[in-house]
Amino acid sequence: RCQQALADYLTIRPHCSNPRLFLTLRAPWRPLTKTILDKRVRWRLKERFGNSLPAYGCHVLRHSFAKAMLDRGAPLSHISVLLGHQALQSTYVYTRISIEEMREVADNYACLLVPPQIDKPAIAHQ
Repeated sequence: RCQQALADYLTIRPHCSNPRLFLTLRAPWRPLTKTILDKRVRWRLKERFGNSLPAYGCHVLRHSFAKAMLDRGAPLSHISVLLGHQALQSTYVYTRISIEEMREVADNYACLLVPPQIDKPAIAHQ
């Protein structure tokens, strides 16, 4: 799907001497900067989700992408490469477990924390 989306974009991308892939929408065509892209993403996310997201922008999409890959079993080293991290340690932030995940695990295994009921032998009183 990504390959097709890029192919579709290239058919409408302005023809100009700028070698960068993504350009502004109007002439003079300039490369999309991080600031321009972040503003567009923030606007689209707010338009789609309102104020329900705690943070907006490219970083929240990047974090969601990495967390989804990790949740589906992708090796941390692969995620690190896709995110462009120079050091694997930079990718460790995505391994944090959410509170909801911890509660689910705790609920599933809480029975292991309760000692089994042992029937005590009845003591005969004389």
